[in-house]
Amino acid sequence: MGFYMNPDFVKDLLWSIANYSIVQIKEALKFDIDGFNFGYDWRQQRGLIMGYGIWKEFIYPELKRMYGEVLGMLAYKEKRK
Repeated sequence: MGFYMNPDFVKDLLWSIANYSIVQIKEALKFDIDGFNFGYDWRQQRGLIMGYGIWKEFIYPELKRMYGEVLGMLAYKEKRK
């Protein structure tokens, strides 16, 4: 319901959560690790809980930032080897 009634609040909240996760990602990537796992669950048996449109507008941009951070750091580490 918040996606419809308070979209700006939800976007700000998800942005803040992603920022926190990115700090954790940066800290974890200081160590010699081979992979990274995100443990989010937006699905139900027949698709996304909130529907694709909502997921794409609200969730995807922050996921893209978080995955981008991991991919960028892993690529950087590979170049340094």
